[in-house]
Amino acid sequence: RVEEVDVSQNGEALKKTINAWHNIAKQRYEAIGIIDWEDKEKIIPAQTSIRIIAEMKKRLNTLGDSSIYAVYDSSDTIQAIAIAKVKPEKAELECLATHPKNVALFKGEKSRTEGDRALLTRIVGDVKKTSKEALGLYAEPSTVNFYTDFGFRVCEDVAKKRTMPYLTLGRKSVPKPVPQEEASSSSDAASSIRVEKVTSRQTTALVKKIASSWYTLAQKRYEAVFSTDWKNIERLTLADTSKRVIYEIAKQFKNIGDRSIYVAYDEKNSIQGLALAKIAPEDSELECLATHPKNIPLFEREERCRGVGIALLAQVVRDAFARSTKAVGLYAEPTAVSFYTKYGFTVQSDVAKKGTMPFLTLEHKDRKKLLS
Repeated sequence: RVEEVDVSQNGEALKKTINAWHNIAKQRYEAIGIIDWEDKEKIIPAQTSIRIIAEMKKRLNTLGDSSIYAVYDSSDTIQAIAIAKVKPEKAELECLATHPKNVALFKGEKSRTEGDRALLTRIVGDVKKTSKEALGLYAEPSTVNFYTDFGFRVCEDVAKKRTMPYLTLGRKSVPKPVPQEEASSSSDAASSIRVEKVTSRQTTALVKKIASSWYTLAQKRYEAVFSTDWKNIERLTLADTSKRVIYEIAKQFKNIGDRSIYVAYDEKNSIQGLALAKIAPEDSELECLATHPKNIPLFEREERCRGVGIALLAQVVRDAFARSTKAVGLYAEPTAVSFYTKYGFTVQSDVAKKGTMPFLTLEHKDRKKLLS
C-alpha cells in the first residue's frame, strides 16, 4: 500500500529508516567488493543504491513544499520512499529510493520493483489531478530502463544540461531519438612514454592547471556519452570513473605536502598522465593516477595514447623499492582492479572493508611482472 507521509508526525522515523538503509547499502557494496570487484553487473547497481539513498537522506532535511510517499508491505515495513513536487505549475519526482535488499546482488536474491511501481502509479495519479505539467525526473543511468518501461521518455535536449538523463511522462513529453555510437578506438598503437618526477615549482603549477582543465574535459565527455547512448552502462562507467579520478587528483594537488608528483609525456612532449605518490622506507602508497580524458575509449575514431598508466605505475614502484619499501599500496576504482592485479598487485579484502574501494598491495617479490 502507498501512503503520503505526514512529515510532522513521521518525519523523524523516516530519517531513521533512510539512515539504516544507507548503512545496509554500504555493507552490501563492500560485501560485493570482497567477493568480486570486477563484477560490473553487481558493482554498478550497488553503487547506484548508495548514491540514491544518500540523495534521499539529503533531501529529507530540505523538503520545502515537496510531498513524501512511502510504500508498505504486508508486515507494515517500508519498502520504498519517494519525494515529489506535485504542484499546478510543476510536477517532478525528486527522488525515489528502494530498500537496498530489493536490489539483487547475491545468489538467491531477486530484484523487486513492485514497490517502486506502486509509488510511481500513485504519484502519476496525483499529478494528473493537480498539475497540467508532465511529470519529470532526473534518473541514474542504470535506472533509465526501469522508467522507460513504465512509459517515461528521455528528453535529450534537457539531459545535456546535467550529468544525468532527464525523463518525462505526460502531456508535454516530446522525446527526441537518441543516436547510437559504438565506443571503439582506431588508433590504439602503443605509444612511447617517458615519465619524470616533478622537481620545479614552475612544473608543479603547470600540472595543477592541466589537472583542472582535464576535469572540465572529462565532465564534457561524460555528458556527451549520456547524450549519445543512455543505456551503455559499461561506457558510462568508464566516463564516470575518468571524471571522478581526475577530480580527485586535482583536489589532491591543492595540498601536495611531502608527496611526489609524476608526469607522463608522449613523444610530442605532451602530458598524457599524472600520478601522486608517497614514497617512504616502510610502506609507499600510490595515492592517485590519472590519464588524459581522451585516452579513455568512449567515441569512434579517437586517437589515444596507450601505455600511460603502466609507465607511471612502473616508475612509482621503482622509486618506492629503491627506498627499501616493503610494499606499495593503493586504493583502486573497482573497474581498475583487473589492471593492477594483472601486474602483481593483490587485493587486501580485510582493508577493503574499511572503505568503498578495494585496497591492493604489491610486495617486493611480486614486482618482476610489472618491471620486466
